[in-house]
Amino acid sequence: MKNIFSFLLLTAVLLIFSCRSKQADPAATEASAPASTLIEVTPEQIAAGHLQLGHLQEYRFSRVVRATGYVDALPQNRRIISAWFGGIVTGLNLLPGQYVQAGQPLFSLENPDFLQMQEEFLSSSEQLAYLENDYQRQQELASEQAVSLKTLLKAKSDYLSMAARVEALRQKLEMLHVSFDDLKNGKMVRSIAVKAPFSGYISTIGVSNGKYVSEAEEILEIINPHPMLVRLKVFEKDIQQVKEGQAIHFRVPDAADSLFQATVQQVGKILEGNQRTVGITGSLQNGGKTGLVAGMFVEAGIDVEPFTALALPREAVVTTENRSVVLVRTAETGKNWKLVQKPVVLGFSTEEMVEILPESGVRPDDWILIRGAFNLVTEE
Repeated sequence: MKNIFSFLLLTAVLLIFSCRSKQADPAATEASAPASTLIEVTPEQIAAGHLQLGHLQEYRFSRVVRATGYVDALPQNRRIISAWFGGIVTGLNLLPGQYVQAGQPLFSLENPDFLQMQEEFLSSSEQLAYLENDYQRQQELASEQAVSLKTLLKAKSDYLSMAARVEALRQKLEMLHVSFDDLKNGKMVRSIAVKAPFSGYISTIGVSNGKYVSEAEEILEIINPHPMLVRLKVFEKDIQQVKEGQAIHFRVPDAADSLFQATVQQVGKILEGNQRTVGITGSLQNGGKTGLVAGMFVEAGIDVEPFTALALPREAVVTTENRSVVLVRTAETGKNWKLVQKPVVLGFSTEEMVEILPESGVRPDDWILIRGAFNLVTEE
């Protein structure tokens, strides 16, 4: 009797546990099922949100080396205007930023020494003519053995010395832009005009009217900004990836909405300073006619190691703290779209596109919401 009672009690306990286990199965199944949120949108919602579907597409990426630097003009298009000879500055009526034409007078220099230089040129030219005639006459006499060789050599030496002096004075006067036609007619000048060597813009002015400037003192600078360059500093660890011909894209921080393009023209061969950087020179596309000004600070990226991968527009991917998802169309109900959230694994990215890695599970033929996804994604 006791055995029968024990058997019945054990059977009852097993039945109770069995029932509880069966009641727990649906919940366990639901918990283990993949969490996916279906979103259904109507044609009206599609039109109002400007929603757009698309596929994964092959996109050419480039890994980027970051650099900073500044905009500059070509070396031959920058010129510091100095005084060839000392003098007092007059007629300087220019302002920084003003455009000047090639050959346009920039300012004048006054110095009484200019008059003395012109007088010496005229008198030396007269002496040269006399010494030349004397040398020719001595040559004729020497051929007839009427004068000594010493006399001939003395005449030759005097003539060549004076010829050298006249040539030196002539070149000095040419540097001062003195008119030799006016000078031969006796018209001398005490001030000389300094002219622009090429067309460009005045970048700096270092003196004022009435100041006496010595030789080689900097007076002003002219810059021709077309074409322009970008000069960058690349760290030592990245320099081996940079090659001539690679694309550069850069921004001016104060004009962040504008993206400018350039090409690596030259790569430096020595490290500069304690920061262990190498200088890079890039030539701007379209000659740099973009409103940029020499000296502007830039933040740049140099495209290196190009590769092709499947990608989506950045707008198609919604990223939160814990995940990145896209919306994939699963079916159509009439004219409605049914979308499901799918997590994706992101790779390399640019400002426009982002790489979708193969482990994401998104197929190339999937219809993916590439526009308007942000307002539809829900937190799970």
